[in-house]
This record gives sequence, structure tokens and C-alpha cells, in this order.
Amino acid sequence: MNIEEIVVNKIKEKLNINSNLLPNDDLNSFGLDSLGSIDLILELEDEFDITFESEDLFIDNISTPEKIIKLIRGKLD
Repeated sequence: MNIEEIVVNKIKEKLNINSNLLPNDDLNSFGLDSLGSIDLILELEDEFDITFESEDLFIDNISTPEKIIKLIRGKLD
């Protein structure tokens, strides 16, 4: 699986989404709250063996699948 597939699958699993998830979908509209965001970030850190800095965790940086993927790619480069 590639980064996009892993991230989308983690998000869908965490938010119990059974439909398609588009890159620019607002995750808050699917029920992602602050506690869920932290849980998702911790899982992604483990999955990709990365560490997010405090400044990475602004809600705008993790509000869509596309933004999360961009953030992860920046950590992996």
C-alpha cells in the first residue's frame, strides 16, 4: 500500500466511514474531534515511524486526508 491508501484506510477505520473518502473532504464533517485527531496522529506516527511536532498539529494541517498526506510526506522526505 502507498501513503495515500494507508492514510485513507486509517481515517476510514477511525471514523467508521464506509463510503468513499475524497482528498479534500473535511474530516470534521465525518466526526473527527480533537480526541480523535490525537488518536489518529498517534497511529500515523507509529505506522510511518515519524514524529509530529506541536506546530504540525494545528487543526488546519489535519483537516483533510490530503493535508495529512502532505504532512506525512514532508516528514518522510
